[in-house]
Amino acid sequence: MFVKIQVNLYRICPFLQVVVYFLYILQTMLKISRLNIAILLLGSIIAVCSFTFQRPLQNNQKIFIVEYVKGKNWKDNVDFPNQKFATHHSKHLQSLMTKGLITFGARYADKGIIFISANDLSSAKSILNSDSSVLNKIFDISVNELNIFYDSNKKQSNSSIISTGKITGIGGIFFKSKDVKTINNWYYKNLGLIPNDYGSLFEWKSTVSNSVGYTQWSPFSYQTKYFLPSSNNFMVNYRVDNLQKLYENFKANGVIVLDSIEVFEYGKFLHILDCDSNKIELWEPVDSVFTNLYKTNTTK
Repeated sequence: MFVKIQVNLYRICPFLQVVVYFLYILQTMLKISRLNIAILLLGSIIAVCSFTFQRPLQNNQKIFIVEYVKGKNWKDNVDFPNQKFATHHSKHLQSLMTKGLITFGARYADKGIIFISANDLSSAKSILNSDSSVLNKIFDISVNELNIFYDSNKKQSNSSIISTGKITGIGGIFFKSKDVKTINNWYYKNLGLIPNDYGSLFEWKSTVSNSVGYTQWSPFSYQTKYFLPSSNNFMVNYRVDNLQKLYENFKANGVIVLDSIEVFEYGKFLHILDCDSNKIELWEPVDSVFTNLYKTNTTK
């Protein structure tokens, strides 16, 4: 009997193997009754499994936003508690909260949203489809990965705090061409650049952080106004680590700043002129957005 318990528990939670051996020694050496051993074992199961289910979000997990709307089998003029499978739906959400999988939940209008953590989209959908109210079309759901580009609650990293603002790499090479489509095709055919809507996106890895980064190669029409007020036929985009600090330095040093910092999902941007009147684009990137947008559609 004791051996069977050991094998089954080990399959559920490997940490319990040590606990089982320890209790076996207590039973053998101290003649503790099987009832007391069972009580101790039960307590160990609860403690270890509670720790396992409530562990922090793992590094490889992502956050997904889930929207609930009324499905085809929702009964109008019937309150939610009286809808079919309402009890199961509530218990399912409570189970996810207990396991630490739901990080946020809210209602608005006649809809509901939750944020859940999972390894990938398939895993997230699998978790949600175990809800009977979803399977039976009381609710319809949409599931999408949440790409966070700004978090006011997130503390700045030490590197961001001490940084004075500097270039960390090349973010883009932009140049004018007589025929954008033709030159894109030429580089694809003869030099193997993988095309996207703006030219080609180079993917590489940082030797410092081992994280993925990107550099955009883009031809522009000679009629473009994007390079103005510079008269050059090219413009360089530089990746930077602290654009706000750079902006403050530019103002203090009399650098010609052409606009204000703009914030997009994929990063912050600012344009300046250098001492030779070359227009420069500065980019504080959010590389994870490009990873999700382009995935395998990159040159590397």
